[in-house]
Amino acid sequence: MKINNIHQDLKELYKAKASVKSIFGAVFEHEDEIKRCMNIFRSGFWSVAPFAFETYETYGIQLQPNKSLKESNAVLGDENGFMTTSNNLSGFIPFGQLEMLRNPKFIKYILDDWNLLEELSLAFREYTDNLDSLNFLKE
Repeated sequence: MKINNIHQDLKELYKAKASVKSIFGAVFEHEDEIKRCMNIFRSGFWSVAPFAFETYETYGIQLQPNKSLKESNAVLGDENGFMTTSNNLSGFIPFGQLEMLRNPKFIKYILDDWNLLEELSLAFREYTDNLDSLNFLKE
């Protein structure tokens, strides 16, 4: 069952890339993804397109008729509600990692292998048509 095109597109892009979870903190495939997404829809959040998962939460795109995907908010939530993690989808990667940037070990991990972050995020950055979305994190 296809939940939504955004989720399926990204799931296909990141198929068989195990490092995505450690870099993004989210996975694009989860064993109970259909149940998670349906719980969100049942709770009335039809304007949120789920696209990635954490242990207890789901990332989504807040769909708005007058905004493109690139300009749409990235949100994090569950059946109880959502909070905005980025004011646009193309900023999802850097804004999603702000919490991790408080951890010196993670900063060293990224600095030691910046190319891995660029490689793993390329598919997402191309999908959102914003190749320079990592510039903020690099600075």
